[in-house]
Amino acid sequence: MGIFNKAKKKISQIIDQLDALNNRAEILCTKIEEQSKEIELLHKTVRKNNKKINTLQKKLEEVYDSNIKNQEGIFKNQEQIYKNQQQIYQINSNLAEIRKLQNNVYGVVQENNWAVIFNNTIAHSDWLADKSFSLGRWAIGYQCAYVIYRVLCQVQPKKILELGLGQSTKLISQYSNYYKDVHHTVVESDPQWIQFFNDNYSYNKNMEILQCPYTFEDFQGHIKIRVFEGFDQKINGREFDFIVIDAPLGGDMDEMSRIDILKNIPQCLAESFVIVFDDINRAADHKTFCAIQKCLDDSGIAHAVGSYHGQKITGVIVSDDLKFIRSM
Repeated sequence: MGIFNKAKKKISQIIDQLDALNNRAEILCTKIEEQSKEIELLHKTVRKNNKKINTLQKKLEEVYDSNIKNQEGIFKNQEQIYKNQQQIYQINSNLAEIRKLQNNVYGVVQENNWAVIFNNTIAHSDWLADKSFSLGRWAIGYQCAYVIYRVLCQVQPKKILELGLGQSTKLISQYSNYYKDVHHTVVESDPQWIQFFNDNYSYNKNMEILQCPYTFEDFQGHIKIRVFEGFDQKINGREFDFIVIDAPLGGDMDEMSRIDILKNIPQCLAESFVIVFDDINRAADHKTFCAIQKCLDDSGIAHAVGSYHGQKITGVIVSDDLKFIRSM
């Protein structure tokens, strides 16, 4: 009887354990079923995402293909732009040449006009006996000769300083020969050119030629500017009412040129004065021309400025009482 009860009890325990296991199994099955559903949902989501990914990949491929085509188009456009730029550059070069040619033609026309004006102006001159001049090129142009002649006639200067021996000397020397109270000083670097002038032209004691060789010096931060050696000492203490600047040689100067007068202003100027500065169409000469004006401003000297255009440009700076010189 005792054994039977023990067996019965043991069986009951086993049954309870089996029931517990069945309950656990049911719970696991339920969880597995729920997870299966979740997995199925995930599969569906993955399938949907795969479709979207495939769609996006196709779109990316289309975009990539489009970009390739666009890049090809851009490259072709760049080639065309480069060709257009070359054409524009060539057109601009041609326009620059045309402008240069137009300026040259305009200069020649202006020079021819000044030649007529100059020759008509000097036709009946009392003091200008030799009216043959070789103007232009390295010499002064007709516009410069006209200004010099008019200044000599209208202003009648007495103390003349001329930088550079040449056609202007031929003109001014006849004036100083005619009017005995005029003193004419010429500064020239080339002794052979001075000898040539002496051999071919006659002038009186009122004219002197100062031979000053070229040298180079620095000035106001600019280096190696060509000047007349000893110029400052030779004109020290002198005053001039008419100054003609056509030297030293300045066509090869990059910064400033012909600064000899600039260094001696205002002490070398008479109260009433005229400065004629040739070749101010060149940048270096124009810079000096402007520097002279600034020096006069800084010294409180009233003045007026003008220019005469031919193949070259001649600038004039005059004391305030001689403003008419700007527009003769």
